[in-house]
Amino acid sequence: MKVAFFLLFGLMEVCSAVLFAQTETEIFALSMQSIDGNLSFGSPENITYNRGYDSQPSFFDANTLLFSSTQNGQTDIARYSFENKTKTWLSSTPEGSEYSPLLIPGDQAVSAIRLDTTGLQRLYRYPLSGEKSKPIFEEAKIGYHVWINARQLLATVLVDNRMDLSFADTEKGSIVNVFQDVGRSLHRIPNSKKLSFVQTTEERSTVYAFDPLTGQIESLIALDFSIVDMYWFSATTFLYSSGTKIYALDVSSGEVALFYQSSLANVEQITRLLISPDKTQLIFVGE
Repeated sequence: MKVAFFLLFGLMEVCSAVLFAQTETEIFALSMQSIDGNLSFGSPENITYNRGYDSQPSFFDANTLLFSSTQNGQTDIARYSFENKTKTWLSSTPEGSEYSPLLIPGDQAVSAIRLDTTGLQRLYRYPLSGEKSKPIFEEAKIGYHVWINARQLLATVLVDNRMDLSFADTEKGSIVNVFQDVGRSLHRIPNSKKLSFVQTTEERSTVYAFDPLTGQIESLIALDFSIVDMYWFSATTFLYSSGTKIYALDVSSGEVALFYQSSLANVEQITRLLISPDKTQLIFVGE
């Protein structure tokens, strides 16, 4: 079964904070378990219940979620505890808004893209101790990123009217372009040292793998439809969304199967996807 869908999206979601009104989004979580190879899901729970933008979730640890959330007319870094069902703020930045928060491996700090009211856009480090945040790279206009280890990351950098993929090293202070014109979905591939990224041309997407040890790039699968957001469920299967449905695609065979369908009346579209480290929770963003 092949499902075609077409999503219009800007090169830089973060830039929409200045240029356009942000989409009204909420983050939903639901339990997930496998019984005799069959997945079953609990009822989705809105864990944000916040007017405005709540999106870009990532796991801080097994019981805590990081995400971007609207606060006092701006977007700051929030943290949600599944154990206590409470939300706390990790940042409150009057001069700008934060996006795409991630825990920095081996560091007591979170990284996030900050879009200042002046239009300056940089990747910042936010210490958990509450110390002042500092830019990780002074010049590069980074849009999205994923950490490889404590000092290396894969990031998209705005170049002219597109996003290019770059391999960055914080210790060396280097940012090297490795691929042109990519999307926002960057992920580590399970049970592998490689990372994935997506390129879409003429409404068709190709999923690639980047090896940070060798610098080599390989095509994993070329699709006859386009995807924006994806997330790896296993080393060979990734999830993507279309409308209110989530599909699972097996890279080795190309087979597509329905993974989950939302019946929430107030959700018109599922965008970002996330699976908890122990595979007991499905997280998605609903517009």
